[in-house]
Amino acid sequence: MAETIEMKEPVEAVETAKPYKFRKLSAEDMFLMFRIIKKIGVNEFKKCFEGEALETLVTAFKNSGGDEKALTAVGVSIGFDAVDLILGNLPKCEKEIYQLLAQVSGMTEDEVKKDMILFTEMVIDFVKKDEFPDFIKVVSRLFK
Repeated sequence: MAETIEMKEPVEAVETAKPYKFRKLSAEDMFLMFRIIKKIGVNEFKKCFEGEALETLVTAFKNSGGDEKALTAVGVSIGFDAVDLILGNLPKCEKEIYQLLAQVSGMTEDEVKKDMILFTEMVIDFVKKDEFPDFIKVVSRLFK
């Protein structure tokens, strides 16, 4: 006897309300953001673009006549160095990150740091804020 399979309508994901709502970033937020950037080590980023290994990769790219694989190797190398730098220095600015997220969300620092998933969502949402890319663009002009 053949089974009948009943097709049901797909279930839509229900988004739960987040316990925070970020306000628009203001000038007072910049001071904590500057401390975080300093502790992450923006000046150390230039080291990601130096060194014999990177020089070798760039030379290989030039000699390859623009081979995509060589270009990808250069990008991956720089990317790993940058991620290593950020992850290595992130614990140095833990307190400032909690302060900043609490300051812009209306939550307390204890509320921000007690739940790993909530904290991660807050960091992602903060970086996605409309003002954040503008802030980074303006600050990056300091390094030109």
